Amino acid sequence: MKKRILLCTALLGISYLTLSSYRLGAAFEGGQNCTGAKASITNCGGGGCHGGASTATSVTITVDSAGIPITQYSKGHLYTIKIHGTNTSNLPGFGLEFTAVTGTGTSQTSAGTFSTPGAGLRKTVATFGLTLIEQSNGAILSAIAGIYDTSFQWTAPTTNAGNVIMYCTLNAVNGNGTNDFADVSSNTSITLAQSTTGIAAFANDVVFNTYPNPAGENVHVQISNAPQGAYQLAVYDLNGRSIETVSTTNTGAGIQATISTSSWPAGMYMLQVSGSGAKRTMQIVKN
Repeated sequence: MKKRILLCTALLGISYLTLSSYRLGAAFEGGQNCTGAKASITNCGGGGCHGGASTATSVTITVDSAGIPITQYSKGHLYTIKIHGTNTSNLPGFGLEFTAVTGTGTSQTSAGTFSTPGAGLRKTVATFGLTLIEQSNGAILSAIAGIYDTSFQWTAPTTNAGNVIMYCTLNAVNGNGTNDFADVSSNTSITLAQSTTGIAAFANDVVFNTYPNPAGENVHVQISNAPQGAYQLAVYDLNGRSIETVSTTNTGAGIQATISTSSWPAGMYMLQVSGSGAKRTMQIVKN
């Protein structure tokens, strides 16, 4: 009996999204990986963690480019990761952990980079060597009870990385501040293949400059040494929503473009420059 008590205590001590001890994220506060990737202690699917796994909770990962779901990624391309979950008991809040990796087993490493996520989420570089996205304020309240949605941006690896595996565990919670068995979780993973016909990165001698950055009323985009041709400058917020699109042409003198930012709410945005079969993504901050 004593061993069983000790075992239960240990399991509760390492439980994912324990609202009494890991309200700010299991990796951030406890150094724990609960996604199912390398170094996972638990993925909330084995019990002993809130309510453990349950068919009452489901979670899906969607990766899209400009609103179109994809199953392959192109090197250096910016994508929006969308997490959607449901719970038939209509629990009012949720927490999550997400990571993207390449490799297998203990050799897995983080794949690509995450932009700074929006409100309610944090990016944590964990001691076990992976970068994770997780909740930053305990239970993230859902807009509709039992339906959980969040999104953030991810830039694919810029070198040949092969398959990328994305893992996510979502925990639906009742918000009572206790890791009780009324809270239930679900986890999933998807694999993205590297596109063999993907869009390349710009050559190293192509120079990009955005100023002022942080921006006030306008941001100026200057591109030098780029090939001649048509270009598109597309701005997205951190939820992947299209904010502004500017089309321009490089006739040989480079690109000089001005984008009005006066109507943008203060915060961080992603500028994606595409043209001549290549793409480049940069951050813009609006004061």
